[in-house]
Formats: sequence, structure tokens, C-alpha cells
Amino acid sequence: MSTSSNYPRSVQITVHLDAVAHNYQVLKERAASNTFAVLKADAYGHGLEAVASYLSSVADGFAVVTVGEGVAIRDAGIAQPILVMQGPQDDEDIDTIFQHGLWPVLHDNAQIAMVQAHRNAIDIEVWLEIETGMGRLGVSLESAVEHLKNDQLRWRGVMSHLACADELDNPLTALQTQKFTAIAKQSNLAFSLANSAGVLAWQDTRSDWARVGIGLYGSHPVSCHKDSDKLLKPAMTVQAPIVSVKRLKEGHAVGYGETYRCPEDMHVAYAAIGYGDGLPRVLDNTATVQIRNKTCPIIGRVSMDSIAIDCRMLDKLPTLGELITLWGPEHPVENLAKAANTISYELLTGIRGKRTYTD
Repeated sequence: MSTSSNYPRSVQITVHLDAVAHNYQVLKERAASNTFAVLKADAYGHGLEAVASYLSSVADGFAVVTVGEGVAIRDAGIAQPILVMQGPQDDEDIDTIFQHGLWPVLHDNAQIAMVQAHRNAIDIEVWLEIETGMGRLGVSLESAVEHLKNDQLRWRGVMSHLACADELDNPLTALQTQKFTAIAKQSNLAFSLANSAGVLAWQDTRSDWARVGIGLYGSHPVSCHKDSDKLLKPAMTVQAPIVSVKRLKEGHAVGYGETYRCPEDMHVAYAAIGYGDGLPRVLDNTATVQIRNKTCPIIGRVSMDSIAIDCRMLDKLPTLGELITLWGPEHPVENLAKAANTISYELLTGIRGKRTYTD
């Protein structure tokens, strides 16, 4: 169990580790290759060390962003390869990578030169990231050919990152795959391209290593993929307690700015979660929670510490301390993400509260 600060608030986050393991096995089977479980951003808000430890008996390898994340799971007993996708930032990082046997990804010409100049360079297995259309990290296709001829570095693999794999009608994925595969096959090294969406929907992106992130946690990276909602199991439930229930008159305003007025005399419940806990303030009027398996609208603006909930669809009013569900297996996080005009990744990584685990 962990808390977001020394002053824990009321939000309760339950991580279903068995769902994470299920999703890993499903995605690995689809990938038909070695598969990195991506644990960046505290395992997408699910808990870095806890998820790594639970998957330690099944995962082929793990992928993180920072050297510190790699050290944390190595120190937690992880023996598998650990890919550090932003690689080192300075000589101290390179020392740490060497000491802990991590696989850094090199993606910048200056970074490559820095690693090559390090005294332990030849003893560190490194990956090269190639820019194929994402417009983020990675060396150019032209320079990749020259870098891979450099025998002063111990090249282990090459990788690239898909920009639009969640859009099945976008031609960029096929173009990226074509560019990357041409270079990767020349290198005679391990190569990695497929992310969760690639594994599920783009067979040509599958290669020696897949890197599964959002799908690992049960959120569907390809919303129109016909069976993804049956394949993957949501791994997080977020709940908060009711702190007040009151009856308001027709026309009574709810929340800051009077953005909602009661259309009739009605009961409103207030739950102890708000933007101070990582819930987006910008929810539109389609946002809902679940109370006793009933879907209830969030009304008015999200406050720092609370939300208001329309209780008219409930047969019985909620009681103080009763938990409402913001998202979970029966109330998908994608619903709330859509109401916030964002993606599930942002909600999962941004929510804060008391975290517990089930298996």
C-alpha cells in the first residue's frame, strides 16, 4: 500500500494484479514474440514495484523510461532485461546502467557520443531508437545506418515508436513499419516496434520484441478493434466515499459558476474526490459514476475536494461513507476520459489516493 503524500485523502485505488497478468499473457500470445511489460509512470499509476514483482515469473522483460525506474525494479528482485527508453542523461546515469545491467535506448547523436566516451561503454548492451514518423525521440534513418556500424558500442537491438497505431485507417503506421523494417533487417539485431495497438491490430509491426503499455492495464488502445473489450481486463478500480446527501429545490444551483441548476426537486450526493486528487476539472455533462451498479451523472463543476452526483436514478439514497466508483471493471475508465476530452492514460497516471492490491 502506498499513499500520494504524508496526508492521505479519501480516494481508494484498487489494483487487480491478476488482471495485469491476464492482459500480459493475452498480449504476448497475440504478439507471438518476446514482450516487454511497460512500467513507466509508476506502471501507469498502478505501482511500479508491485506490478513488476507480480509479473516477475511470466514477463520476458520490462520497459521503463528513466534510469531510476530501472534501478527500482532491479532492486526489487527483477532479473529479466530492463529497457530504459529515454536512456542516460549524464555519466552518473551511465555508471548506474552498467552497475545494474540495464539496457539503455540511445536516441540522440550527442547521447550516443557520451555513452561511447564512457569507460564501460563496450560492456553495456544498448538499443538504438530510430525516428520513423513519430517526431519525438530517435535518430534519423540515414544516421542510424552509420551508428550501427560503430563497433565501439555493443548494439543489442533497434526500436521505433508508432504514432497513430490506434487509428486503423491512418496510413502512417504502414509507412513507419516499412521504413523501420528495412533498417532493422539490415542490422541483424533484435528489433522492436509494436506497442499495444500494434500487437492487437497491426500484424506487420510485430517483431522480436513487443512493448505493451496501456493494454497491460486493461485499457483498450484500439477502440474499434472488435474484440479488445473481451480480451483485456481493467486493472484499476477508483472509489471515493459519500460525505453528504441533501435534497435541493427545483432551480437550485450546484457548484461553482452555477453551471447546473436542478430541473426539479431532487437529491444530490457529494463524494470526496476532486481535481486535488487528479480527477479532471473539465468533465462535460456526460460524466458518470457508479453507485450500486447504477450509473449516475456527475453534475456541476468538479471542485478541488468533491463532486456532486445526481441521485434520481437510485431506488434508495446512498449513505455517508458509501463508496461510489469512478472507474473499474464494470464502469470503464474510457467513459470518464471521453467526458474529459482526454485519454485513459491521463486519468490512470494522474489519479492519487490510497492504493491497495488484489490478486
